[in-house]
Amino acid sequence: MGMRIRKLGILARGIVILDGDGIVRYVQVVPELSEEPDYDDAIAAVKKIMAG
Repeated sequence: MGMRIRKLGILARGIVILDGDGIVRYVQVVPELSEEPDYDDAIAAVKKIMAG
């Protein structure tokens, strides 16, 4: 997901995971736009959310 950091006026790259009720349960923003998020960590977060 592309994100804009309003205060800095720059773009960021990250992952936002919401639960079934639309509540944000996980956010990861990488420090450099050229870096990829830690997908393994995000998948682990999804599994934890799904487990209840």
